[in-house]
Amino acid sequence: MAAAVYGLSALQEGILYHALQHEDEDRYIVQISCRLPQLDRQRWQQAWRTAIRRHDVLRTAFAWQKVARPVQVVLADAMPAWETLDWTGVAPAQRDSHLAAFLQQDRQRGLKLTSAPLARMTLAELGEDGALFVWSYHHLILDAWSASIVMAEVLEAYLAPHAPPAAPCPPFRHYIRHRAERDRRQAEAFWA
Repeated sequence: MAAAVYGLSALQEGILYHALQHEDEDRYIVQISCRLPQLDRQRWQQAWRTAIRRHDVLRTAFAWQKVARPVQVVLADAMPAWETLDWTGVAPAQRDSHLAAFLQQDRQRGLKLTSAPLARMTLAELGEDGALFVWSYHHLILDAWSASIVMAEVLEAYLAPHAPPAAPCPPFRHYIRHRAERDRRQAEAFWA
């Protein structure tokens, strides 16, 4: 069920245009990976669920067909797929090559822009060495700066699971509305 539907920022429109022009390429798939030495999987997934509920963009899909202009559709609830890999038998010296091969394959899978969330989570179990985590997402929903904020929130929620949740953040649609309501002539005059 859609919780909100609104337009795209100029940057999102550009990324969507190029992503559609080059659908066979994976240029807008972003991957963040990290090793988690001692992982409580349930707590890690709960920390992610908290972040996804807090940030609309992590529950967003895009529509561009049969509409005048592309829109983003925020779902009330959308959790990414979690994939678990068993790398317990992989020697530490081989993990880098396993990770490189996985990252390439994962990028090639792509993400369906019309289905939220535009993200995937993967845990590669390493046995006594913990796990390797990979977060794959589409650049349409986050830039690197924003992704680092989300990752910091997830880590904070994971490390302090009983802390009160962070205050709700303003929905992205507020920014989109602000951009649409501003006087373009004033902005052009300022930048001229």
